[in-house]
Amino acid sequence: MRDLLMQFLGREISRRDFGASLAALGLSTSAVNALLSNAASAELPPPAEGVPFTGTGAEVLVETLRAAGVRYIFGTTATGMSAFFDALTLRPDPQMILSLAESQATSMAHGYELATNQPSVLIVPGVAVPSTMNNLYNAWKDRSSILVLADGTSTRYEGRNGFQQMETWLESMMAFTKWRWELRNEGQIAEMIRRGLKVAQTPPGGPVHIRMSLDLLGMKNVKQTIYPQSRFNVPLEMLPKP
Repeated sequence: MRDLLMQFLGREISRRDFGASLAALGLSTSAVNALLSNAASAELPPPAEGVPFTGTGAEVLVETLRAAGVRYIFGTTATGMSAFFDALTLRPDPQMILSLAESQATSMAHGYELATNQPSVLIVPGVAVPSTMNNLYNAWKDRSSILVLADGTSTRYEGRNGFQQMETWLESMMAFTKWRWELRNEGQIAEMIRRGLKVAQTPPGGPVHIRMSLDLLGMKNVKQTIYPQSRFNVPLEMLPKP
C-alpha cells in the first residue's frame, strides 16, 4: 500500500487506478474514499517557479484551476465536455456540483462567491450560454468574481453554418462580463485561465467568460507550466502612493 501511495502522490498512477488498486486489496468503499481524501490533502501546491505538465487540454484546464485553489465547479453536462469530465474524474479535486439547468448553476456559483468571498467557476455547454444570462445579471450587479467557461464547436467545422455556429458568441455576454475571450491556441490554456481568474477578482470584481473549442479540450500532449494563482493576483490591501 505504501508503494501505491507513493506512486499516486508522484502522479505515476491516476486517482482512478489508485482507488481500483486499493479496492483490489480488499478495502471497503468507505475506506478507499477516506484514503483518497487523505492522499489529496498530502499533495502540495505547485512551487512559485511552476511545474511542467503534459496532458490533454482539459487536463491542463483542471490542473490550472487546482493551482488556483478552486474547490468546487458548478455547471451542467454535455457530450462536448467529456474530456473535461474525464480530467476531473482522475483527480481528487475540484468537486463538480451539477445542476439541472444552467440558470440554477449560475445562481449556485453566485451564491458560493458571496458566501465565501472566493472566486467561483461555472462551466456550461456553449449552446447553453444564453441560459446563464438572467442570473449572471445578478452576479454582475453584485460584482461577483465568477469564471464562466463554455465549450464550443470544433474549429474543423467552422464556417459551415452548422449547429451552435454564429458570428460571435462573445458579444452576447458583453453586458454581463468584465472580459471575454475565445481560446483557440492550446499553448495559452493555462495562461488565459489564470488571466480570467485574475480579472474576475481584481476590484471591481465581476464575471468573465472564456470559450474553448471542442478540439482544444480533447487535444493530447499539450505542454504547459502550471503556476500558483497567487503569483498573479493583485493584493487587495494595496494603498495609493502618498
